[in-house]
Amino acid sequence: MSSSTAIFSARRNFWSWLVHFNLPDQSSLSNNATPDEYAIRNALVARINALQTNDIAYLATYTWSSSNLTIGGAGPVLNAMDGALSRGARVSFVVDNVVDTNTQYGGSNSLAMLSQRAGNPLILVQSAAAANIMHDKLGVFQYGSTSRWFIVASWNFTAAASASQWNIALEMRSDKLFTAYTNEFAEFLAGRFNNSPSKS
Repeated sequence: MSSSTAIFSARRNFWSWLVHFNLPDQSSLSNNATPDEYAIRNALVARINALQTNDIAYLATYTWSSSNLTIGGAGPVLNAMDGALSRGARVSFVVDNVVDTNTQYGGSNSLAMLSQRAGNPLILVQSAAAANIMHDKLGVFQYGSTSRWFIVASWNFTAAASASQWNIALEMRSDKLFTAYTNEFAEFLAGRFNNSPSKS
């Protein structure tokens, strides 16, 4: 563990909130990648990697792409979810209609494949029509019975959102906001998006 990682881990355990920025260099080349470009993605992946048996995560993204495990968006997140499911965590993922859930990223998995795995599958929900635009970029996490965190971001789960766009994310521990966001996910998981009369 590097000293910067150790400091970050110590701060994560001490503070109730953190703000993450990415610093894009406008290049998608892996040999130009810097850790600061992927700070938001790495914070999200760290949260997923911390999930253990019976922990809960809800994730949502508007767009989803890029396999590369160094400079990608979807690949590292997909692999982290695969690991969390294998450890017995319960993971739900909500995507907009524009996402191809069958595309494989980061190896041999796709969202559809994780949702069809034998034993502890990913709960996958997709908005039904393009008019439904689900624009959240969000992760909500419950570790055990008392540790509740969320990450809300402007960052889509893509490489371009890291290397070419300036984005910000808030990582926070808050029971009230955890409840608000899980209520929103309950709407999504029930198939109620912005043009659903039952949600309106």
